[in-house]
Amino acid sequence: MSVQFNASEIKANLKFLFSVAFIISLSTFCLQLALMHFEKKTTKLYQDMSQTELEVSQYRYLVWLVHNYEQTNIAGDYFSSEYKQIQESLENSAIDLIRDHFISIDKRIQTDRLMEFNQLINHDECLAIMVETSTFIKKYRVSNKIKLEQLQARVDLINMLILALLTLLSFFFIYTVFYAIYGE
Repeated sequence: MSVQFNASEIKANLKFLFSVAFIISLSTFCLQLALMHFEKKTTKLYQDMSQTELEVSQYRYLVWLVHNYEQTNIAGDYFSSEYKQIQESLENSAIDLIRDHFISIDKRIQTDRLMEFNQLINHDECLAIMVETSTFIKKYRVSNKIKLEQLQARVDLINMLILALLTLLSFFFIYTVFYAIYGE
């Protein structure tokens, strides 16, 4: 059964359909921009976490190297090259804990000119630094895990909104097809 529409009915339906499609498309575009923003923040947070854990690991290795110099029979040249390599990355560290500890160790090593390494840090001080860095990294991971979960919740919400809007848009297109064929 064929239904005939007059021009004003077709025009009204098309206006309605295009305005809904425009609003949904604009909303989807804005949500997509927000999604990109949160994904960039998530990526940056992962990079910051990796960098922080790398610096803490390098610092712990340096403390271990200094503390166990005599027991491991590390050659002075090897220690010097390892120390200089780690020093370059730790000098500009953004982590206050490492920067403060490293400055004090660096001054001792520079004063003693890389000699008597095992006497620079006593055993208790070395263990205290190891415990402090372990505690720091655990707290850092927990706080960043919470941030990552919050960002992921936002990303999931935006993805659900985009999916809902696209489903709504599909519904309106299907509605228009059925209305055009069977509507009165």
